[in-house]
Amino acid sequence: MFHFYNPLLLLALSAVLIPIGIHVISRHRAKVISFSSIVFLEASVRERAGIKRIQELLTLLLRCLLILFLVLAASKPLLKHSKGSILGAGSETDVVILLDNSCSMGYREGDTNLFEQAVSMAESILNTLAENDRAIILTSNRTEKSQPSWDEATVEKARNQLQEVKLTLSSTSILEDLQTSLDMMNSATGAIREIHVISDFQTSNLNHPDILERIRSNDQRVSVYVIPTVKTRGENTAVESIQLIEPFPLANRPITISARIHNRGDKATTETAILEIDGKRKSKKQVRLKPNEAQNVSFTHEFEQAGRHYAKISLQDEDPLTEDNYRYLPITINEALSILVVDGGDPSLGPLAETFYLKMALTPHAGSGAIKPVVVTAADLPKVNMESFAVFMFANVPEIDPETLKALEMAVEKGASAALFLGERVQPLSPLYAGSALFPIEFKGRIAARNERSGYALQSIDLNHPLFRRFQQGETGNLSQAQFREFWKLEVDSKVAARTLATFDDGSPALVEFELGRGKVIIFASKCDADWSDFPRRTTYLPFIQQLVDYLSPSKMSSREFLVGQEVPFSYDFRDARVPISIDRSGKQTHRLVAMGQEKAETTFRETEQSGYYLVDIYRPDGLEQDVFAVNIDPAESDITPVAQKGLEDLVPGRTTFVAEDQKLPDLLRRHREGVELWGNMLFLVLMIAAMECYMANRSTPVG
Repeated sequence: MFHFYNPLLLLALSAVLIPIGIHVISRHRAKVISFSSIVFLEASVRERAGIKRIQELLTLLLRCLLILFLVLAASKPLLKHSKGSILGAGSETDVVILLDNSCSMGYREGDTNLFEQAVSMAESILNTLAENDRAIILTSNRTEKSQPSWDEATVEKARNQLQEVKLTLSSTSILEDLQTSLDMMNSATGAIREIHVISDFQTSNLNHPDILERIRSNDQRVSVYVIPTVKTRGENTAVESIQLIEPFPLANRPITISARIHNRGDKATTETAILEIDGKRKSKKQVRLKPNEAQNVSFTHEFEQAGRHYAKISLQDEDPLTEDNYRYLPITINEALSILVVDGGDPSLGPLAETFYLKMALTPHAGSGAIKPVVVTAADLPKVNMESFAVFMFANVPEIDPETLKALEMAVEKGASAALFLGERVQPLSPLYAGSALFPIEFKGRIAARNERSGYALQSIDLNHPLFRRFQQGETGNLSQAQFREFWKLEVDSKVAARTLATFDDGSPALVEFELGRGKVIIFASKCDADWSDFPRRTTYLPFIQQLVDYLSPSKMSSREFLVGQEVPFSYDFRDARVPISIDRSGKQTHRLVAMGQEKAETTFRETEQSGYYLVDIYRPDGLEQDVFAVNIDPAESDITPVAQKGLEDLVPGRTTFVAEDQKLPDLLRRHREGVELWGNMLFLVLMIAAMECYMANRSTPVG
C-alpha cells in the first residue's frame, strides 16, 4: 500500500500535459520543393523519417516521466507494510510485549544480564508509540494469569508495568505465552496489531509441537516480531540434579549424595563441586568437563542424628548464569531399620549358625548399628507380625507353612522386599520353593566343585545395577575373587520377568531378581555362611550385604523436591479438623497456613518463587510432625542453546519478522508501520531520466 505525506501535490501531475502539448504544436509540415529526380533518395528519406518519429516519441515519454516522478517525489510517497496502514501513518496501534523473565534470562553479558537488555528493548518499543496507541506488557511468569483488558491499556500504564517487572527463577513456555498473546489480539481494535516476543529463545522452548501447530494455524491479522537477546551458546555449567542413593537413609551409617554436573557451554571447563550439610561445608571434588558433557559427582556423609536435614551441592566458581550453580536436596534420616532374618537352622549355634556371618555383616558395630536385625527360626515365623518389617532375609530355610507363606507374599506385594539364600536344608518340593510367588524358579540340582581347592567364581556381574553400586569403581574389592564350592543350579522360566544379575563360571544364575507386586525379591543360589564358599570371610562380603539391605530397603523418604513456582500439596487423614502448618524458608521467612476439610485436612503452599530448603512443622491433632522439602530451578533453564533463526522466522508463517542483532528496532518498526520512504529513490530516477532526455533530444535535433 502507498501513502503520501503531501497528497495535494499530486495535482501537479497535470503538468505532464505540457510536453505533450509542446510536442503537438512543434510538429511542422514539410514544404514541397521541386527536384529533378528523387528516385534514388525516396527509400533513404522514408527510413530516416521513421527513426526520427521513434526518437521524438521516446523523448516525449522521457519528458512525461520526468515530470511524473518529480511530482511523486515532492509528494513524499511511503510503501506500507501493514494491512492496517492503509488508514495512514496516524493509525491506532495495539501492541503486546511478551517479556521473558525466566531464570535463564539472568545470564550475564558484561555489566548487564539478558533480562536487563530485554527491558531496554521493551522501552524502545514503547517509545515508538503515540498517545492514542495501546500497549500491554505480558511476562512469562506473571502471578496474575487472567488476561489484561484492552479497555484499560495505555502506553503510560505499560511503562509503569515495565518498571515493576522482575527477573524470576521460574521456567517458561514461550509458545504458550505466544498463544495467550494471540488470543488477546482477538479483542484488539487497533488498525495495526503487533506482538513483540523478547526472549533468549532456548531450544527447549519450541519442543511443543501441538502448541506450535495451533499458533501456525492462527489466521489473525497480527504482525509478530521475535527479538532474541542471545545469538550463540555461551559459557554455563550447572548442577543439573541431586539425589540420595539410599532409599532409606539411616543415622550413623554412610549415605551417598550424587549430583549431575553438566557443562552447557561451548568451552571445556574444570569445576569444583562443594557439599554442604545443614549449611556447613563438608567436602569438595573436582570434575573436568568437555563442551556439553555431563558427569556424576558422588559424596559420602554420615549423619549422627535422625530427623530432617538438607544437603546442598554447589559449584565453587561463578559463571554467567549463577542461579543454576547449586541445588538443594531434602533428607529425612531414619533412626533404624528393622530386618527380619529367618534362620533355617538353630541361631544359637554361634559360628555354626546359618545367620552368623549375615548378622555380623548387618551389625558390624555391636550395639550401635542403624540396622536392627531380628533373628527368628522358621518355626517361630508364624508368631511374627509381618507388617512390622519391610525387609525379610531367609538363610537356608527348608520350608514355611502355607498360612505364613501367604502372609509373606502379601507383605511383599504391598511393598516389602525379600532375599533368599539357598543351602543344603532347602526342600525343593516344599510350598515355599515349589511354585510359590516368592520362588517362581525351578531347581536343576546341586553343583559341587571337584575338590576343596577348586571352586566357582562369580562372573557376568551387572555392575550397572544398584546392587553393585559400591563395586563399580573397585574401591570395595572384586566380587569375582570369592570361591564357591557348591551352589544350586537354577533355571529361570522365560515366562517369569526375572533378571539375572550375576552367574557362576558354568553360566548358571547366581543372583536372580524379580518383582512381586510393589516389592522386590532377590535369590542367591548359594549360602550366606562359610559352608559352601569363602565369600563370608572376604572383605567384599560386608559391603555386599550392606548394599543388599540398601537396595531392598523401602523408599521411605517423606522429604520432597519441587521446582520454582510449583505448588506444594499437604493432605492428612483428619476429618473436620484444623491442622496448622508452619513453613520456614531457609531461615529467612516463615509462612503459616491451615489444612482443613470435611473428608481430609488439605491445603496448598504456593510461595515457592525462591529456591532453597523449607522446614515444615505440622501440628497434627495426634502430635507434632516435622518434614522438609526443597525447591530448585528447572534444569531446562540451564540449556542456553538458542533456537536457529530459521526456526524463529517460521514461528508464525508469513507474519513473523526476525529482528537481527544489527537492526535498529525503532527504525524497523517505523518503516513497517509508516512505510518505506520512496522520494529519494524517485529523485534518483528523475536524474537518470533527465540525462536520457538530453541524450535523446540531441539525437532528434537536425544538424543545420
